[in-house]
Amino acid sequence: MAEKEKEKVDFTQWARDVMDPVFDPLLTVFAKLGITPNMLTVAGTLGHFVAVWFLFQGRISAAGLSLLILAPLDAMDGALARKIGQPFNRFGAFLDSTLDRVSEIILFGGIILFYFLNQNQVMVLVAFAGISGSLMVSYIRARAEALNLNGKVGFFGRLERYLVIVNLMILGQLTLAMIIVGVLSWFTVGQRFYSVYQQLTTEPEGLDE
Repeated sequence: MAEKEKEKVDFTQWARDVMDPVFDPLLTVFAKLGITPNMLTVAGTLGHFVAVWFLFQGRISAAGLSLLILAPLDAMDGALARKIGQPFNRFGAFLDSTLDRVSEIILFGGIILFYFLNQNQVMVLVAFAGISGSLMVSYIRARAEALNLNGKVGFFGRLERYLVIVNLMILGQLTLAMIIVGVLSWFTVGQRFYSVYQQLTTEPEGLDE
């Protein structure tokens, strides 16, 4: 059953396999310049401030385009590590996961402030639901994997969230993006919570951990 669940939710890995050859020429340049995977991770996070800056100017499409250009830097860190033959680095993995959450806080925090400044209280709450749901999706996965369980169940992970946000922002549909993210993130929270519950109740030994 666990294998079937992994097949259903491994969209992120599939996307990485597809995009790695596309990014390869750029990764070659990065490697020659001495840029490290951790540098890309940090750069991808800082790029979210650019998107927020455009957003505060009311340039929603420009904010989406900046995310489209800058956010993938964070997704290239693993590919760059493989490119330069860097062995698995636990701190690098920790930094990547941590800054993923920081990036979402920067983006959603900017969106919440944008709606607050525009006196749209309803969308402030919707955006808050989006960020809280997004963080909970990631938390449940991390907590489940700490218990040696499969925590990747659900169809609306970080990559899917960004695909919705970036594409709809480019189209100037930030409000629609927040509604979709808010609803589907919490739906995925429910999926992951129920999956963990099933795994723990069908494997008694997991209850002792």
